[in-house]
Amino acid sequence: MIKKINYIAVNVLSSAIVFACSVLFLRILSAKDLGIIMLFQSVIALLGLAQIGLFNGGLRIFSVDSSHEQYQRVNNSIVTYILILLLLTIVLIISTNLFYRIDIKIYILSAIIGSFALLKNWFSNILIARRKLSYINTINIISSSISALLSLLVFKYGIYGALISIASTHVMFVILYFVLEKDYIPRAIELDLHSIKQSLLFGFVPYLSGIAALLNNQVDRIFIAKGISLEALGQFYLAFTFISVFDMLPGNLNSLFIPNALNSYNLHKIDETISIAKKYLLILIVYSLITSIGLFVLGEKVVSLLFPDKVGQFKYLIIMLPGIVALTISKSFSFVLYIALKLRAILYSNILSIVSYILMLSCLIFFNKFSIENISYVKSAQGFIILFVLVFSTIVNWKSINAPKIV
Repeated sequence: MIKKINYIAVNVLSSAIVFACSVLFLRILSAKDLGIIMLFQSVIALLGLAQIGLFNGGLRIFSVDSSHEQYQRVNNSIVTYILILLLLTIVLIISTNLFYRIDIKIYILSAIIGSFALLKNWFSNILIARRKLSYINTINIISSSISALLSLLVFKYGIYGALISIASTHVMFVILYFVLEKDYIPRAIELDLHSIKQSLLFGFVPYLSGIAALLNNQVDRIFIAKGISLEALGQFYLAFTFISVFDMLPGNLNSLFIPNALNSYNLHKIDETISIAKKYLLILIVYSLITSIGLFVLGEKVVSLLFPDKVGQFKYLIIMLPGIVALTISKSFSFVLYIALKLRAILYSNILSIVSYILMLSCLIFFNKFSIENISYVKSAQGFIILFVLVFSTIVNWKSINAPKIV
């Protein structure tokens, strides 16, 4: 338990360091330079989508002890896939530059660092799956600290110093992984089709669910920006920032509990698996309760002290809070469905959430009730829709959940 608490603490600390660097760049750099950084990060993010679910499937395979004979082939294949992806991206960038002039140096550098980011994500999955939390703590804190130190280069080298700092987070993680980790490193360039197929079998639907969830978070921004104004969208800044910070603990807990739950489920230890899920649910409930009480008692005072110009936005956060809590609690049911390979239920819940959200927003427009406050209520309702669908899916699939398949 101590290792798990340390893992979460270090993860939050590392995120805080990266956030502090972002604030520094925001204060020092020009709008043009910030635009270059956003372009740089966009290419990295797009490359992240290109993993097509291999990382999710690979995490599942590495979490199960009885699959140890596959570890090396899966690792080799995924790393080889990343290298092929890098080469294809560079070829695409060069080809594009022949017909349409782009800042080719920035794009190629982004592609290279994006590949390091992919390697970082994959190697993180391996360490989490194999319960090597002390390794990932050490690597995270060192790489984020080096990035923070290198961020000071922005004072002398401007945008180039900022890019070096951003890139170092990913590059240093990969370097430190190869220095510290001896058991699970790639040893050959190979694309084992069976390993790729199995990784996609376990990971492609969760990958689609992730894209659906990503779209879910963008829908209201598009509606507000087009239907009202960018200034109105800015009224949601406090709520969206809170959601990002609030989601840190549930996300980290999910990563910690999944390996043990997968292993138990694969060994037909249903009671042990359900016990892990219940523990996850209990922590989410307590966490949500404490946070909600803290918001009601101290929230407005804290916002007034730190962001006096954002006090007016606090009421929208309070309106959305019940839905945020419902969405957080739903993660425990999504957890059970994922462990039991009921992946389509998770995907369908995300799709239903998007469709229902768009319909509710459209109704607000149709009845001339499209306002920030009403959108907040709809956003809250969306959280309860997701919770209902996932609880319903868990109940419907409970019999087959209790009859585990060997992974």
